Amino acid sequence: MSNSQGDFNPKAFLTLAKKLMETQDDAAAQRTVISRSYYSAFLLTRRKLGLERSAHVNHADVWKALAGLGGANCLLQASHGQNLRLLRNKADYGNTINRLADEAKKALRTAEQIIQGIGGVEKPGR
Repeated sequence: MSNSQGDFNPKAFLTLAKKLMETQDDAAAQRTVISRSYYSAFLLTRRKLGLERSAHVNHADVWKALAGLGGANCLLQASHGQNLRLLRNKADYGNTINRLADEAKKALRTAEQIIQGIGGVEKPGR
């Protein structure tokens, strides 16, 4: 999902994750669900906060920036983002994930929740 200028819509990662969830008993697919779910939520949050062009912004910075906006919703979504990041790190770098299929489903639900939750968030400075 990109346009003629090459702009990528991070929701495409969520669409891919949903398709991969249909794959039964495939550890690589389930790990990819976790990773793509995270990146969908992360990239959309980074864009929503206007941080996509900041060269020195890392993953933790995005979730801290969201939490820094204050309010229960931003704090909750930032917490979900940080937890999803930890799970993504396990999926990408860990040898074992207990209940992998359940964790993949949880990652997908969490990413959807974050994306929905940031819908009403205003960029800082507005």
